Amino acid sequence: MIFNFKEFGENWQQYLLQSFLAFLTIFFVLLYLQMQDIVIVASIGASTFIVFAMPKSIPAKPRNLIGGQLSCTLIGFLFHLVLPEVGMCSTLWVAAGVGTAIFCMVVLDFEHPPATATTLSIAINGIDLKIALAFAGSIIFLSLTHKFFGKFLRDLV
Repeated sequence: MIFNFKEFGENWQQYLLQSFLAFLTIFFVLLYLQMQDIVIVASIGASTFIVFAMPKSIPAKPRNLIGGQLSCTLIGFLFHLVLPEVGMCSTLWVAAGVGTAIFCMVVLDFEHPPATATTLSIAINGIDLKIALAFAGSIIFLSLTHKFFGKFLRDLV
């Protein structure tokens, strides 16, 4: 079945509430960040989906959200610092950064798949203070929302 009318009908308020909270999160992030920061925004968008649509999942746990995003941010930054300037080497280097990020998240038990987009973005573009603050604020907001309101959120998928 494409649409589960029964589940939606019984829980429509929850669907609307959680979708509205996701909207607010992204709205405030976009007020601060610009469209040129779109890969970071996309990573936050994917994290927002996990927290509000799949709050009981392992990647939605604050430990994984913060740990995954923080470790992937650091890896992206390190790979950006030594990124070769030209051609195929930079493509290979950025891909190696994403592979390293996945390896570290799995080994450290910080599985949060959207964080790989963070590595990709930062390895290519770098990161400035404005982006770092907006990014950190949104991850902290999502983590606190999950911690304090997680018991009121339900899996929507």
